[in-house]
Amino acid sequence: NSTLRTPRAQATQLSISGRLGENPWGEFGISFGDGFLNRLDIGYRIQYNDYHLYYKGKRLAPIVNLNHRAYINLANISRGHFNFQAGLRYDHYNYRDILALRDTIKSNLHGSGSYVTYQASLQYNNLESHTFPRSGILLKLNYNLLTSNFVHLNNHSPAHILSYKYKHIVRLTNSVKFIPQIDGRVIFKEFDQTPIPFVNYIGGNEN
Repeated sequence: NSTLRTPRAQATQLSISGRLGENPWGEFGISFGDGFLNRLDIGYRIQYNDYHLYYKGKRLAPIVNLNHRAYINLANISRGHFNFQAGLRYDHYNYRDILALRDTIKSNLHGSGSYVTYQASLQYNNLESHTFPRSGILLKLNYNLLTSNFVHLNNHSPAHILSYKYKHIVRLTNSVKFIPQIDGRVIFKEFDQTPIPFVNYIGGNEN
């Protein structure tokens, strides 16, 4: 990662990040100023994913895709421990194969294609440190409205997706902390109308 900032109150920040090795990705982002909406964020990310899907303990198929993502946060407002973000995200997925997994996933599920998501998030974070916090909590709520053409999702109504994250630092001794964390995600959409990249999975490197 490399980040450059202009030394002014109305700062511009340029960031380039990447990861090599398994499931590599690269990301470019730029943020503008501290105006009425606090900050405007624009970015692009490309990621290669290669993982396996299991059903009842048996490996069914590899999932290989290339994801292009562009995003813009029209609002990024921080006040004290609170942060609010709202914006628009564009995703394009290119799958090597369309998966049909018995009765679990129907063969008419959409995989490759382009999707537009309206998103908003609210976060409360008073963790004492980002890397090794000794006290505090983190609570984040996300809402996404998933479409394929800004209005509909593959000729159906859009999908509503809610997710949350909660982390709490529990002090056992001065040197030992217990950090319980819970993540959740609910999709308000028929399963066979939800595109493969956005369904819920259990296990793996991602939540």
